[in-house]
Amino acid sequence: QKIYCLVRASDNHAALERLKTNMTKHVLWKPEYEERIICLAGNLEEACFGLPADVYAEIVKNIAFVYHIAANVSWVLSYASLEAVNVVGTKNAIILANASGAQLAYVSSIGVQHRNQWQTARAFDENVFPSQGDHLLGYLRTKWVSEKLIFDAIKHGVSCYVFRPPFICEGEGAHGGLSKDDFMLNKIQASVELGSIPTEGFYLDMYPADVLAANMVAIVGKKQYHNRVFQLT
Repeated sequence: QKIYCLVRASDNHAALERLKTNMTKHVLWKPEYEERIICLAGNLEEACFGLPADVYAEIVKNIAFVYHIAANVSWVLSYASLEAVNVVGTKNAIILANASGAQLAYVSSIGVQHRNQWQTARAFDENVFPSQGDHLLGYLRTKWVSEKLIFDAIKHGVSCYVFRPPFICEGEGAHGGLSKDDFMLNKIQASVELGSIPTEGFYLDMYPADVLAANMVAIVGKKQYHNRVFQLT
């Protein structure tokens, strides 16, 4: 099976090299992947992801699944600063899934489920769309709005899966190989060196990238899981 991989890069060759460099860093690259993975330089914000019309038409004709994981992750930028990449990018992924008849897997964030809704309630249904979003940080609000687009797409016949992980750790967490550049691990190291922790508490809900990927692959494509939300925590 072929995998089309959208990458931020100047051209397709640079896109492939960027992917190879990152996968090699985590000891994941295999030469045979070059025959299976078709790297395409594109832009989430643009219609058809900025791809040439013939390339986009080929993708629409051939794909069975759309995995939309890409986002601009920032805890300081406003919603307005992140909307083009995170929200418009999701809209373009929905358009692709609808045009191709492919099933859409979307990685959101557990942060869209506001803590007051799950820390004070005895029970809640993750498949019920969270009622509040305006109060969220800019990044989490883009995820909330994107999920709203997903839920609307489901009503119009698009088959979707929504995954809400906590902090995604870079690297192979299942084998003890997390990256030293990971945000959460840097937070832990800084706290150890300073001998103190942030005043708001220390929320340690982490999900290794390889575990997330394995669980998504195990779930996506199974009919009983269509149009459901999975809070991986």
